[in-house]
Amino acid sequence: AYSRKTGEQTGQLELSEVSKALTNNNQFIWLGLYDPSLQTIAKVQNAFDLHELAIEDAFAEHQRAKVENYNNDTIFLVVRTAKLDDNFIRYGTTAIFMGKNYLITIRTGPSNSYAPVRNHYHLRPEKLRMGPIFVLHAILDFIVDNYMPVTDRLGSYLREQERHIFTYEFSKSTLKNLYELKSQLVHMRAVILPVQDICNFFINHQKSELIPAFPN
Repeated sequence: AYSRKTGEQTGQLELSEVSKALTNNNQFIWLGLYDPSLQTIAKVQNAFDLHELAIEDAFAEHQRAKVENYNNDTIFLVVRTAKLDDNFIRYGTTAIFMGKNYLITIRTGPSNSYAPVRNHYHLRPEKLRMGPIFVLHAILDFIVDNYMPVTDRLGSYLREQERHIFTYEFSKSTLKNLYELKSQLVHMRAVILPVQDICNFFINHQKSELIPAFPN
């Protein structure tokens, strides 16, 4: 739990304490989960009164990036994460629930921990005074930033394969690698593009109760 007045952490809560804590408009809750069990998800859904359809979407396989507003009091979004493993992109999913006084992230599959984001802003609590919307911004920024090392490394690999085309080392395996690389990059483009739609959603819905405009 974090104070809206100072942005500092006020303590840790048990799930049984969440319902009461959410009625306190002077604080907000930031919960991060990684590959949680069905039992844990059921407890979280009950504690935060999360929409059942959003819970189903959070764990749907091959979910496309999306954003939805449930009952005008909860924003639900899904973003794909990416990590490079031996020149092959592996994808994970982060489902995010944001309410007036809480933000929940649920990571599944390959992704980087969001602990560095939390630790970074523990040292800059003035940012956390903006509440859940700022945490959401910080998480999305971290996810997008982590696309860059993937594309940079694949770019270096592409240039390496291209050099082989004009040497005596050229072989059919080089063409195969180039084809697979192109396929991966096309797929990653399809994964990244919907993030623009998510950003446009928040730009177009600023000044609502859930999405206040950031101060200049």
